[in-house]
Amino acid sequence: MTILAPNGPDTSTHEPLTSYGLPGADIQALLHAPPIDVHVLLEQSLGKPSFAVSLITAFASSGQQRLNQMEHQLAQANFDELAGSAHALKGVTGVIAAIKLEEISSSLEAASRDADVAHVRALLAEVCQEMQRVLDYIPILCVVAEQQV
Repeated sequence: MTILAPNGPDTSTHEPLTSYGLPGADIQALLHAPPIDVHVLLEQSLGKPSFAVSLITAFASSGQQRLNQMEHQLAQANFDELAGSAHALKGVTGVIAAIKLEEISSSLEAASRDADVAHVRALLAEVCQEMQRVLDYIPILCVVAEQQV
């Protein structure tokens, strides 16, 4: 499964958010039900928007690699490593306050420990879908954070 990389907005202009051309993003849906709890993220980044941005951009840069690794582990039926990868994803998504992705990652970790192949496949598909929502939302957060600085 391939996710779309987030495209950052051109911050040299002040065009409406919808003009940033976020790949595959339904901006209204993201704003209505954001995949990252901004209040928690700011709390965890000591109230510093620039630190919050560094956390979420670091997460975004490794998103596809994390998914590829988990898909490979599933294909190899390496459930112990897959459980470890899901655990790591659960931790980092907790740091950036991607609550739903954290919950799905926790479920994926448990299913991997049980070696429940069908459940693992379904949960990994959910992880990919929610990861895309998070990655689509990151450029929006960056715009908001830039306005706070």
